[in-house]
Amino acid sequence: FPVLDRLTARNGSLVYRNGETAATSALDIAALDFVAPGPTRQVKFDGNGAFQGMKLQIAGTAGAVAELRNPSKPYPLKIEAQLGDNHVSIDGTAADPLDFAGIDVRFSANGPDLQALGHALVAGCQLLLAVGDALAGRRRASTKGLG
Repeated sequence: FPVLDRLTARNGSLVYRNGETAATSALDIAALDFVAPGPTRQVKFDGNGAFQGMKLQIAGTAGAVAELRNPSKPYPLKIEAQLGDNHVSIDGTAADPLDFAGIDVRFSANGPDLQALGHALVAGCQLLLAVGDALAGRRRASTKGLG
């Protein structure tokens, strides 16, 4: 696995297209920094830009780069983000992060427009919320993929 000490991106974009559904997700990067002080040390990241057209500010930590291929130890991930006027927190692990398998995450979201947040996070899908301005939950999956 490559040794990554620092990764910096400025004024770029990344577009993901789902081959099965044709849904796309667009990330416009104004600034993004990853810092890994060594292959066995925790990764820290922060950045800003836009996701699905909504202003994005993000910061977080993840396990060491060397742990990505170690399925015997769940890979930790913690994210705090501001997406538009909504705040999102994610804290959890993945048993096999490169295949999105063994996911165990807790998340929470709050803000004035969770419907817009749902549209941004799940391209092409509508998040239906009858009332309220907060959302919390847990996602556990032992199979591969995000579905």
